[in-house]
Amino acid sequence: MNVFYFVALGVQTYQDSALTPYTTYSYVIEASNQAGSTQSPPIVARTPDAIPAGFDVLTVSNIGSRSADFSWSKPNEISAPVVNYILTSVTPSQPSPATQHYSGLDTAYRVLDLIPFTNYSFSLIVCTDGSCGEGQTVLGYTQSAPPEGVVPPNVTAIDQTSVFVTWDHPLEANGIITHYELFIRGLPNTDGVRDPPETRIFHPAGWYNPRPVLTPREEPTHPPATNFTHEGVMPFTLYEFKVTARNQAGTGESDWVIFRTLEAEPLFMPAPAVSGASSTSVNVIWSQPTDQEVRGVVIRYSLYQLVTSSDPFAPPESMQLIHTNDGNSLQYRLEGLEPYQDYSFVVEVCNSLGCVRSTKGSGRTLPSAPEDQVAPLVEGQNATSMLISWSAPLKPNGPEPDYSLHRSPVAFSSPPPRVEKGARFTGTGFYKFSSSLLPVSSYTGIDMEFRVKRPEGSTSPVSALLLFAASEGNQEEYIVLQLRDGRPWFLFDPQGGAVGVTPADRVTFDDGAWHRVKINRIGTLGSIVVDDFYTGTASAPTSSNIIGQTTGVFIGGLPMDFALRRTDQGDLAVIRRGFAGCLRNVRIERSRIPNSVWEDLSFSSAEIQQDVVGSWQGCPSNLQSGVHFPGNGHVIFPSSILSGGNTFSVSLTMRTEYLAGTLLFSHGNNGQVLLLELLQGNLKLTVDVGSGEATVVTIPALLCDGQWREITVEKAGPLVTLSVVGNSAPQSMLLSAATLPSVIFSISGRSPRGLRSTIIRRGSREDTSAFGGCMKDFAIDDVPVNFFHGEVVNVYLDGCPSVPGASCASPATTEEYSGPARIHYDHNLQVFTEYMYRVTASNSIGSTSSVWSIGRTREGVPTGLTPPTDPVSYDGYTIGVDWQRPSGNTGVITQYVILAYNQDIPLLTPVAAIFMDTSSDESSGKLFHLEVTVLIGFNTRVVIRFVKVKVLLQYPTADTGMQLFL
Repeated sequence: MNVFYFVALGVQTYQDSALTPYTTYSYVIEASNQAGSTQSPPIVARTPDAIPAGFDVLTVSNIGSRSADFSWSKPNEISAPVVNYILTSVTPSQPSPATQHYSGLDTAYRVLDLIPFTNYSFSLIVCTDGSCGEGQTVLGYTQSAPPEGVVPPNVTAIDQTSVFVTWDHPLEANGIITHYELFIRGLPNTDGVRDPPETRIFHPAGWYNPRPVLTPREEPTHPPATNFTHEGVMPFTLYEFKVTARNQAGTGESDWVIFRTLEAEPLFMPAPAVSGASSTSVNVIWSQPTDQEVRGVVIRYSLYQLVTSSDPFAPPESMQLIHTNDGNSLQYRLEGLEPYQDYSFVVEVCNSLGCVRSTKGSGRTLPSAPEDQVAPLVEGQNATSMLISWSAPLKPNGPEPDYSLHRSPVAFSSPPPRVEKGARFTGTGFYKFSSSLLPVSSYTGIDMEFRVKRPEGSTSPVSALLLFAASEGNQEEYIVLQLRDGRPWFLFDPQGGAVGVTPADRVTFDDGAWHRVKINRIGTLGSIVVDDFYTGTASAPTSSNIIGQTTGVFIGGLPMDFALRRTDQGDLAVIRRGFAGCLRNVRIERSRIPNSVWEDLSFSSAEIQQDVVGSWQGCPSNLQSGVHFPGNGHVIFPSSILSGGNTFSVSLTMRTEYLAGTLLFSHGNNGQVLLLELLQGNLKLTVDVGSGEATVVTIPALLCDGQWREITVEKAGPLVTLSVVGNSAPQSMLLSAATLPSVIFSISGRSPRGLRSTIIRRGSREDTSAFGGCMKDFAIDDVPVNFFHGEVVNVYLDGCPSVPGASCASPATTEEYSGPARIHYDHNLQVFTEYMYRVTASNSIGSTSSVWSIGRTREGVPTGLTPPTDPVSYDGYTIGVDWQRPSGNTGVITQYVILAYNQDIPLLTPVAAIFMDTSSDESSGKLFHLEVTVLIGFNTRVVIRFVKVKVLLQYPTADTGMQLFL
């Protein structure tokens, strides 16, 4: 026991030393004074264990790439109980802090979190309650493992067909990297096939040691390359790339990385698909091109329509841009197209570098009802047959349609009219001849006969165009022959100065008789001669004397759309009104030097014949004044012709043989209607002021007996009166309003197609047929209305047939043909008789009808030829006879032929005499024999023998007499 002494000087401390580790000691405090001493209770304390450093108890075995087995024991130098064993390690790359692998009281442990290919320094730390001590370091080297942490490569585009690929060393090389491999593959298509398949494109070798070395000489070679330039890729294509790294233990690979190459100009765009959406629209749909085709991001689609060019010097097709978008739409609907038509389109696709267009895609709109059926061409084939042909509708709007052909009779067409030689003009048509008809020269010669008649009771002489020819452009040069106020005028301009010439005498020639007019031009001097008696001359104020090439020669009128560009005034102004009359014996001077040569004009040689009667039909010789409505026609007047209002009157004179027909029809903007019609021979007037309630009044009188009847409609305030002069008492109606608003159309005859359908049908109103018959003296508010001022369809303005016709008939429209053909022969018709034909084209959607066309059967055998009369023997060689015109009207009589047969010697050839003058009702001629033959049209000949003449043979010195056998 050790004793330590202290002087009592307050609180004392004492530090014991030189003790033994992990030993228990007891300490007592004794206090002493003069009186004595005392001791404290003992206290016990143990010294801690002294842990030595550098003990060697750690053992490592079974070292792998990531694991190792460790075992240890309690160091002999440690007396105190061990409370914890701690296993740690350090590596050259991580010298501090140490990595703790284990903590506990076990004396063995398998470490599983080692890093391959790493030098480890393992240490065991032993801890007691008092302290810890670290034993000796044990070195360990883990084995190699396949590389890990191979990072996907970085890909950078160099151009459209090459890329630069780089990669880093693996995050965990786990050994010496000796090789890298670079792979490429395409993305799978819809079939799962990759193009290209997985392919190694680079395989560099080398030596990459992730451990730090003391000197470069410790490395046997350079590390393998970590970049590569790959060429031959496709533009704007998705590829996948990956990298593998290899060491002694194996191979590690990166994830695939997707990369798209750079854009290039597009190569291809698929053609669009076009399908009909309706009869006026199509859907155009296109597919997005593949990446290999477009080679870039689509920034725009442009849709072009292919338009056919009519310019012979231009490409046959041109492209018209109709739609564009920013690539977000793959379809477009185009409206406003024609039914059942093929349309072609091209789609253009653009990326940031360029554009490419597809081939064309075509499609067709859906069908609709046909439109604009052209009127049929009606030609007489013989005396009882007609050839009717027609073309397809201008707008078939579908597959080839079926056709139906209807025939309707012509009012006052039976019996046929009496005709004579000549070309008839009804006031609305014209012939157009080639420009070569008039020679390009310093002379002009035209000779013709005309016949025209001023309407009865009219104080206005006839003005009409006979012939017109003008140069192209501004028509600086022109030749005109026209009637102005009943007098022929010759107008011409060799360029630089127009002049007009007419006979000096103030005689009019619109008297219904034939008149001959002859015009001549020599240079600037023009002359005109009428009936070889009335003359006039004038000179053009210009130095030019040649009239050159013209656009054509028009006879009888001008087309409605013909542009008359000359601005001449007064007597030099060209009259546009068509000629309503007859022409014959038209001759043109073809040359003048050395001799004048005249050429007869054949109307059949015209390039265009518009609304004219075939010249072979001749000219009616007994027309009455008025306008002839054959039926299924109309005249449309300007909207100002009937202004409506509080008071007005309408009057006309008409004659018809039909029970029903529309006489007058006017229609306003807001349902106003004024309709005058025949129903069952009775006159009916319907008026609607626009209130929706029609007022009707009827005069029960048969007006279909073919006689002229004067009809008057008078309005005074709300009272409207209908009357037929000389027939029965007037009939009146009281309107709901005093004023009839102005109407936009006034129609005599039948309304044009589609207009009549706008009438609101009320009650039992019937849809009457077109008027067939004649009209004249049409007046509004007592002011005569000239039919030439209207738009005329199937109406003859040159006069009315005088034949009485039937009485109160119902014209029957019959279907003559139905089927796909466009030609039909109609048989069993009347001789030399007019008929009307209409064609209706139809498909599964609907139908359309043409306007009616008029044609006439050919000439027939003459009928009604009476015996010749008053035979006269002039001498022993000559006999004269008279004969009458055949009473039957079967065509134009072209000549009479008288044949004389020798009764004593029948085999002798008869003596013939031909008489070309067929204009008279009575004719006479001289011949040796009595026999009359009449030729009509195409030399149809009939011989009728009524008088036999026997020639007595006598001596030359004796008188030769005739013996007549009647």
